[in-house]
Amino acid sequence: MKIILLPGLDGTGMLFKGILEVLPKALNIQVFCLDELEGDSYAKKAQYLAEHLQSTELFIVAESYSGPIAYELCNILGSNVKQIVFLASFISAPSSLSRCAHLIPTFALQASELNMWLLNKIGFAGAGSDSQILDVFKSISFANKAKLKNRLQNISRLRKPQNPHATPVVYIKPTNDILVNNRAVDEVKSVFNNTKVITISGGHFIAQTNPIKCADIIKKEIYENKSTQYF
Repeated sequence: MKIILLPGLDGTGMLFKGILEVLPKALNIQVFCLDELEGDSYAKKAQYLAEHLQSTELFIVAESYSGPIAYELCNILGSNVKQIVFLASFISAPSSLSRCAHLIPTFALQASELNMWLLNKIGFAGAGSDSQILDVFKSISFANKAKLKNRLQNISRLRKPQNPHATPVVYIKPTNDILVNNRAVDEVKSVFNNTKVITISGGHFIAQTNPIKCADIIKKEIYENKSTQYF
């Protein structure tokens, strides 16, 4: 049994550092870098993962951008996906403005005084520390810029998925998520009819601002719902 962590827009997995420091070291965890997965769409990246994990039972933690990859893995692997934890994530358009995601210039994703202020307001609900904000820009700086732009295009093209799934889901919902609206969360619940929503105080980057709480939720789901073969 494998626990896989799929990162947000940066795609590096670096922002899982806080969660990984809290999760038990005995867990069979693998963090995937999106730039290293073949394919330029959610479906193709899921297919690439499935080909390498097809005989493995999975517990998926999907942050933000990677929600649709988790959904596509359910389409391909079916019951081999045992559970999903969505971290401020989505499987359809996260907001009305997301249709314009492909128009975001790459310089807006580079650290500057203005961009740091904007990211703090939009991503951290105004409560991010300088180090947390800089960590996001640092992780983005390691991403392949063409592939990063492709990810923005993928967000702008998202539509509500049609295939329902009974896979157990826990959705970790920040109280002040400006980037993912309530409709997007409701669409996760409508596709995954066995969804439990847990609210944590904070902005969109909840895994970075409250990694202990997020990790505790993940651990609780593993211990309560999965067999000892995880360990």
